[in-house]
Amino acid sequence: MVSMISRALIVSGRKHGVAQTRCLSVSATSISIPTLGDDDSMMELQVKQRFTLPPAGSHMNGRSDVTGLSVWSTAKPLLRRLLRNTEFSNKIKRTKQNENPVVRILELGAGCGLLGMGLAAATGGAANVVLTDHEDSIGWLQKNVDLNHSSFYQDSVTVEPLSWGDPTHMTAIETAYNHNANMNSSHEDESSLQHFDYIVGSDLLYDPTFHAPLLETLQRFAIPNKTEIYLGYPPRSKSEEQFVCDAANYFDVEIELLDHDDGKAMLAICRPR
Repeated sequence: MVSMISRALIVSGRKHGVAQTRCLSVSATSISIPTLGDDDSMMELQVKQRFTLPPAGSHMNGRSDVTGLSVWSTAKPLLRRLLRNTEFSNKIKRTKQNENPVVRILELGAGCGLLGMGLAAATGGAANVVLTDHEDSIGWLQKNVDLNHSSFYQDSVTVEPLSWGDPTHMTAIETAYNHNANMNSSHEDESSLQHFDYIVGSDLLYDPTFHAPLLETLQRFAIPNKTEIYLGYPPRSKSEEQFVCDAANYFDVEIELLDHDDGKAMLAICRPR
């Protein structure tokens, strides 16, 4: 059983688009999430966002894309949902009892890293989390990890560049984390190869132009009978519905309502065939 703990997660975000550069300090928000015990005990995550606002018309690293620099709306409810998941909780318990290998989690489009960092903090070293985003965002993502290093066990959270569908990025992650992209393939030392138990993502489905590379990435890292995919999203348009339909061509997909502080949100659970 995991005893009730209190950790401080400091999440820094940056927004683009005002006349002059200035920093705004936002009061810490206390987020109650369940521990992984058998009772109803809770733990508190103290989440602080700092928004750095660059001058109008400026670009960070030559880009105006700031999607990775703020906490997206379904990150917190998806974190709570995963920690309430019985199968996930049992895997963590077995790991703590040395009955299971460390649970391996891959987060796509991690942004500020709240989801993955929360999973790492709550599981107390029983999960290794790989946070990924495109190259222009990982510097800020790494900064958040560094700010919260005392909340994690050593090396339990790492940051890697991953643009969806990029073969160089995907191969680099497979090599670095000894990931077996094809569990059915012959390999002279296949017993040493590993897989991701969970792939998670928050608010990834809003732009249909990214659906194909996202599906390619999910297929690359998800192993049948071994990996589950959890994607939280607010239903903004038909884009999310279209992704779910497309994903059903490759995965068994379940859709359920996801608890959301600010309104309706959905959860797609995908299992590779």
